[in-house]
Amino acid sequence: MKILVTGTSSGLGQQVVKVFRDFGHKTVGLSRSGSEETDYVCDFSDPEELERALETLCKEHHAFDCIFLNAGILGKICKATEISQEELQNVFQINLFSNKQIIDHLVISQVKIGTVLAISSGASLKAYDGWLSYCLTKASLNQMIRCYAVENENIKFLSIAPGVIQTKMQDQIVKNCSKTFSSIDKFKSLYGNIPTPKEVAEKMYVNLGFLKSLKSGDYYDLREIND
Repeated sequence: MKILVTGTSSGLGQQVVKVFRDFGHKTVGLSRSGSEETDYVCDFSDPEELERALETLCKEHHAFDCIFLNAGILGKICKATEISQEELQNVFQINLFSNKQIIDHLVISQVKIGTVLAISSGASLKAYDGWLSYCLTKASLNQMIRCYAVENENIKFLSIAPGVIQTKMQDQIVKNCSKTFSSIDKFKSLYGNIPTPKEVAEKMYVNLGFLKSLKSGDYYDLREIND
C-alpha cells in the first residue's frame, strides 16, 4: 500500500506515517516543516508554494491507495465578532482551500487515487463558543468531501473525526482560551487522559478496511469503533 499524508511534521499526521511504515507500507509526507516523515515541505497558507510542491510530487508519484488530508489549525480562539476577515481567511486556506487544491491537482494530473480520508472533527457538527474559525472550516470540509464524492465515482471520499487527541492543539485549547471557551473545564479534565496520536493512528490503520467500506461522502466518528 502507498499513502500520501499531509501535516506530517507532528501529531496525527506524523504518527500515521510512522505506523504505516512500521507495517511495511510506502508513505509520502507533505508538511509545512521538515521531519523524518516529511518528503515535501511547503506552506499550506501559500497557494503558489503548495502548487509548486504538488507539481513536483505528481511528477514523482502516480498512484496512491489512500490519501490522508490531515493538515489543519485551530485558529484564533475568541468571540466571532473579534475574528478579522484576514484571520478567518487564513484558517480557511489551511483547513479547506489547501485540501481542495491538493485533490484538484492530483485528479487533474491523473494520479490514481483509491480513497481520500479528510480529517474532520466533532466541531464540524457542534458549535463551540470561541471556535468559529475551526467549526466553520471543518463543517465546510465535510460538505466539500460530499461534493467530490458525488462527482468522482471512481474515488472513495470520507470525512473522519478522530476525536480529541493529545496534541499541540489541545495544549493551545487548555492554556489559551479559559475566558472565551465555556467548555474549557471539560477539556481540562480530559487533558492527559485522551488518546495519543500514535494510538489514533494505529486505530485508523487497523480499521482502514472498515473505513473504506463506508459510503463515499460519509462522515464517521472514529470513536464509534470500540477498541
